[in-house]
Amino acid sequence: MAFSGVSDLNIEGDAVNIVQGDQNNHHITAEIIHIHGSSAMSSVERTEYDEFEYVKWGHIYKLKEIAMVEGELDYESQDCRAEELDVTKTVYTAQIHGMRESTFTALTYRGKDAELVWKRDFLRFARTEHITSVQLFGLNRSQIPTLIFYEELIPLGQICRREHFWTTIRLGYSVLHQLSCHSDELWLNSRNGRICSGPVGPQTDVRWVPVPVPVVMPPDSDLLKDHLAFRQLLQLQRESGSRLDNYVISVASDYWMSHSTTFRWLHPDLDCSRLFFNLATCQPNEPFLPDHRLPQSESIEDVVGAVQQLRFDTVYSSSGKAIARCPRLNTRYFVQFSCIDHLEADVSCFIESGLPCFKVIPACQSDVIQRITITFHVSLSSDLDNAWLCQAASILHNEASDEPDYLHMVMPDIKLSGSIEGFLLQDPNEPSDDCVRPIYLFLHSPFKNSWSDLASWANGRSHYWSYDKNGESEIPGYECDLMGLPRTFEPHVELYCKTWPKYINDAMRNWQMARGFDPRTTDFARYLGYEPFEILEHPSRREEVAEKPQSRRKWFWEAGDDADFSAFAI
Repeated sequence: MAFSGVSDLNIEGDAVNIVQGDQNNHHITAEIIHIHGSSAMSSVERTEYDEFEYVKWGHIYKLKEIAMVEGELDYESQDCRAEELDVTKTVYTAQIHGMRESTFTALTYRGKDAELVWKRDFLRFARTEHITSVQLFGLNRSQIPTLIFYEELIPLGQICRREHFWTTIRLGYSVLHQLSCHSDELWLNSRNGRICSGPVGPQTDVRWVPVPVPVVMPPDSDLLKDHLAFRQLLQLQRESGSRLDNYVISVASDYWMSHSTTFRWLHPDLDCSRLFFNLATCQPNEPFLPDHRLPQSESIEDVVGAVQQLRFDTVYSSSGKAIARCPRLNTRYFVQFSCIDHLEADVSCFIESGLPCFKVIPACQSDVIQRITITFHVSLSSDLDNAWLCQAASILHNEASDEPDYLHMVMPDIKLSGSIEGFLLQDPNEPSDDCVRPIYLFLHSPFKNSWSDLASWANGRSHYWSYDKNGESEIPGYECDLMGLPRTFEPHVELYCKTWPKYINDAMRNWQMARGFDPRTTDFARYLGYEPFEILEHPSRREEVAEKPQSRRKWFWEAGDDADFSAFAI
């Protein structure tokens, strides 16, 4: 090797290779490249995504679409409120190019929040170590991000229908505890018949059961057979006593929510499931009906008159007759407080008398409040549903009607609206300083058995204000006016109609017989501590309408024994 025209040349350290002739450049793709004899080193760091197969979009061969889920609730939002995300997830059974012997489940994500939901699901299932969870195989990060799971999986919401009443109870009594997941995260492995937890899928009617000691059972497809679930629950009942009886009844009572009906039994023009009224004026609100308008003003008067005769402790037939009445109810009510950001409310305390207490203070002590709108949603609840379902068979045992909405109950949902105006919330008798004294709002019990009683409560003494957290003393009216505290609220009520499908009534009858009770009696209700309903008129003797009325405004209504009138017809 020669260096022409060079003097005083000194080469030390690494070797020098001189290549004569053509030069060939080779590109090497690797994670770590070491150049020996030199300090240079290039490194590509591995990520969690590299632990799973990256599958090109064109290598995913979709065999069939299994389910589609639109929207997903985000419980990790900054304001700690559940926010619905804009995402559509589609479940496919698929094969992967080059792996035709295996079947996979592909889950695609579309929508504004698709990347967010995709990443959450990836991190969740990339780190799972439990064999009771779906197993992640690979991913795709194209414009339609996709997760690919081993096995052919079916979301349980696709195969577990609400008619499978005993199955939903059995799953809630054992599987949800074992898998520690929500009911819409249950999946079925179609190869081995095992139930596992997975991403959020279609909703199911499975409800989590707060049992002291969860019953451990293999989460396999046998739990999806309704007759087997029924037998297993009977066996569990022998071990748990009446606790399981009460749970079965309470789950059945919730099924009215998934079986919507209308108020046409009250008036033929009321082809709607909700009614809205102003309790102060006893007149319909706008919108009176969400998707319907009454054609004649006379019809509105008729409806108002009929609504004012309703009772909330009574069961009505499809012809508007009062069939049965509960003699005494154990009532409860739930209150939700809402306002804008200037106020804080502590709704967690109840005084000894049972009144809900709201602690109301300014969020910013230096601000003068100009106007703040506060709203209370008062939802009434009672044991009426449970008391009825465990003895309905004793009234209906002679009936052969298959009408799903044959019997009805009416419940109110109350909204009280008011404004705090023009003053900082502090005691006018105290000197103004940085310490703002909180005030407390107490609501009197709104649960009444009739419309007239409910209207009297809303227009009368529904609430009071106090500086005392125990509610022992009230703020005088003139001080309320000075501080801008509303002494009256604008009362509105939303009436909704409850009914239960025939398969629920049949399930309750079968449970009683399996438990050794005669469903033609009220023995089962008495066993659970409920008083028998007072029968006002037996359904088998109800008035039959021979032909439909020629005018929609022709209708009939028959009131109960305690109404201001016995009956009238138009």
